[in-house]
Amino acid sequence: MKRARFFALLGFFMSPLLSMAQITDSSQWEIYSVMHNILDVWLRQDGKAGFAVGSQGEILKWDGARWIRQESPTQSDLQALAMNAAGTEGWAFGKLGQWLHYQDDVWTLVANEEYPYTNVFAAQLNAEGTEGWAVGYAGDTFHFSEGAWQHVSAAQEASEYNNLYSLWMNEEFTRGFAVGERGTVLEYKEGTWQRVVDEKTLTDEKLRGVAFDAEATHGWAIGDRGVIMEWVQGEWAVNEQATEQTGYDLQDIWLNAEGTEGWAIGRYGVLLHYRKGRWQQAVKPLEITLDVGFTLAILPDGTSGMAMGAISERLQMENGKWKRIEPAFTNRVIYDMELNAEGTKGWAVGEYHEVHQWVDGTWVSRERLATLIETYLVDVWLSPDQTEGWAAGYRGSMVRFEDGKWEYIKPLTSVAIKAMALDPSGTSGWAVGDGVVVLRLQEGKWQLDEAASALTRKFLETLWVSEDGTSGWALGQEGGMLRLQDGVWALDRQTFGNDRVTWTFDV
Repeated sequence: MKRARFFALLGFFMSPLLSMAQITDSSQWEIYSVMHNILDVWLRQDGKAGFAVGSQGEILKWDGARWIRQESPTQSDLQALAMNAAGTEGWAFGKLGQWLHYQDDVWTLVANEEYPYTNVFAAQLNAEGTEGWAVGYAGDTFHFSEGAWQHVSAAQEASEYNNLYSLWMNEEFTRGFAVGERGTVLEYKEGTWQRVVDEKTLTDEKLRGVAFDAEATHGWAIGDRGVIMEWVQGEWAVNEQATEQTGYDLQDIWLNAEGTEGWAIGRYGVLLHYRKGRWQQAVKPLEITLDVGFTLAILPDGTSGMAMGAISERLQMENGKWKRIEPAFTNRVIYDMELNAEGTKGWAVGEYHEVHQWVDGTWVSRERLATLIETYLVDVWLSPDQTEGWAAGYRGSMVRFEDGKWEYIKPLTSVAIKAMALDPSGTSGWAVGDGVVVLRLQEGKWQLDEAASALTRKFLETLWVSEDGTSGWALGQEGGMLRLQDGVWALDRQTFGNDRVTWTFDV
């Protein structure tokens, strides 16, 4: 009997240790451990050869019995992998345009000068390796033909510049689908990518995976908060029975050629099995109190505070005991919040430009900034008296709170701003983010610090600055560290081995 096997990627995004699981004839999962996040995996049809790529340029080769580390020409996180059917030639795609080509058992870094900041999240080659597609950040779409990758602007425009996270193509590369942010679904046919617009498919959830049978007659798309969409008879629709199986984010999906059996994996050990026309939980997810904690605010007395996470999880601590906030006031992710010292006033910001105010013991949605900003807000700062404030987020978004209302500020950068540190008056300070970008606030106006922004390409995630604004630290992914001394930023040469280093300073 032929031994069937495939691999699933399990684990937490920020963990330096991640597991790979193999399923065999006995229907038992065998666990392999590796020391870096594994972000994509490919296996040959017979299961006797394969590759896996991940953080810090990690490349592993499967010889049918064990995983062997290969030499990598980059330290960039490798997020997507595409190989020909034999596994003899292929591509790996890293952050900030780091593209690798595999041939003759060697990985080579390929110059990508035209699109140096591209992030590809999914890619696929045909069996011969002569044609391929890749999709990624802000809807970037690339077509591989005649030995070269070309950007397809029409496909990016069809995505409305939403991130595309997963891709499926049929064997002939004549039909395909790509899915992504805000429920985006693109369909490829007759040589053109077009956005699928159907009232039945409406979902705001991020779609992370898509898979079809070999004939492209039946397929599935999965995403955040357990959403599962089904393609049948030429139309997409949310499958309610499948979606009810879990509220956790689903990350990837596999479907056999006949479309009769499949698997979907998600956060916190979620593993769904598709068989006989139904999705069911194959493994009970980890029982936890707060799914994906994003922000925490504890009052000075240490016995009161709040914690916010994903999937409508909102917790409040009173007299040292935690309880859920009911109702949850929003089903969006809350990325950051600020409370005053007494815990009587506050603001919270999150997905899809949502802003909420804490007043009279209740969270109230004061303003959904749809007319001002169309992306996530991930950091918020407020003055001690809550009369002045700033919020920042993806695509360089910034809004200012003044005179009781939020006002849009024209972005100085197109990349995400992850952290801010301001003086008590809110008129001077610093902000850092992806790319890398460093912004300075002086006399109430933000400016790009070009010298500091040129110091490193590491993404910066967190920031601490002294009250006088002359000293501080900015830290981020892959040990990225900047130090502020006498008002000037410099690269700190100390490097840490973790995939992502985040420090919290308290003075």
